[in-house]
Amino acid sequence: MGAFFVVFLLIALFGLFWLGGNGLFCGLLLLAALAGAGLSLILKGRKRVWMCPLAVLCLVFCLFMGQSAEGGIGEYNEKLCQAAEKVERGELDEGIGLLDELDAEYGLTDRSLYVRAEGWLSVDEYGEALRCVNKVQDQKDRRWYGYMERIYAVEGTEKELENLYLSGAEELPEDGYMQYMAGLVRLGAGAYDSAEYYFRRALRLNEKEALSCYYLGVICQEQGRTREAGQYFEEAKKQGVDDKKEAYIEWYLENGEKPVTDDGDADLKSSGIQTGCR
Repeated sequence: MGAFFVVFLLIALFGLFWLGGNGLFCGLLLLAALAGAGLSLILKGRKRVWMCPLAVLCLVFCLFMGQSAEGGIGEYNEKLCQAAEKVERGELDEGIGLLDELDAEYGLTDRSLYVRAEGWLSVDEYGEALRCVNKVQDQKDRRWYGYMERIYAVEGTEKELENLYLSGAEELPEDGYMQYMAGLVRLGAGAYDSAEYYFRRALRLNEKEALSCYYLGVICQEQGRTREAGQYFEEAKKQGVDDKKEAYIEWYLENGEKPVTDDGDADLKSSGIQTGCR
């Protein structure tokens, strides 16, 4: 009987943290399973009959935990898709109305919040979009960082966007884009060693990343590591940097110093830090 409750305990945990189950019923199932597991250790013989009501409760809670889940039933998915389609077609009021119905019936979920955020972004209501994204429970995935980047690129400060990239690089170590953007942030601050660390991480994740090669070449050149700089610059050209960067590479190789420009590239800050785009 104890193993029976352990199984329900695992179901509750998976439903609560990984499967998007209804929080209330997952919590009740978790409590019932814990109580049953505890009683199985205490009660002996015929006294274990008192565990039967808890077993029945576990079954009931298990059945109900998916009915209000994020993606727990087909009807929820279908209606959420309908709301997303309305938002995409520009029918924001209808889409928000359908989301209100879903939230009232199934509870607020991360997925519905993202659809709401997308709707507000479509009409340039960045404050409303930010309020939605800030309510998302899982704030450590690429999707959350992507939405925050879109919002901060327009409404946030440069410092907020920079902090977002640095945080994203640590939370998403397998995301090459976040490593690259963090490298730009640190390079813009003149922290060459830290910038090199992030650019190298980006390059390990994507060996054909031309811009990471380019900026590693810049760092090496600025530190007097001309041989390494030349290797990175050649690799950047091989992988296809744009004509402007290629011209800068030629200047570096010929003159051994920063190129003088009028467009802000001389300080090695990518426009991606301000716009959220490379």
